[in-house]
Amino acid sequence: MIRHLLLVAPVVFCVAFVSCQTQSTRENRYGYTGRPTPPPVTAPPQPTPKPVVREQDNPPTPETLPTPIATPPPQPQNYPVATKIPGKPGRVTSPYAPNAGEVDVEGYPPGAEVKDPYTGKIFLVP
Repeated sequence: MIRHLLLVAPVVFCVAFVSCQTQSTRENRYGYTGRPTPPPVTAPPQPTPKPVVREQDNPPTPETLPTPIATPPPQPQNYPVATKIPGKPGRVTSPYAPNAGEVDVEGYPPGAEVKDPYTGKIFLVP
């Protein structure tokens, strides 16, 4: 009988030792692991460098500012004018593709720029 205890005792000791080790690292229902958590390591605050003021950093005075160059307004381009189709109000013939067909310009005022559906170029409504 003692021989059996000698064989079983080391196994029981190992099981008890392992169970103690695993219990101490497990969290309980409150999140406590049984070990104190070390405080987080933070670097000491670094002093902020003071800005160096140079003459280049000073804003320019109105005397030193360059004078703005006035840009001319965009010039209207000289687009060709379409020709009216007699007897059909609101219909014109494109100056770029006169044989392609009629273009519907109903609702556009005279002088409006319209894109030719056949060539993609712009012409003016008569």
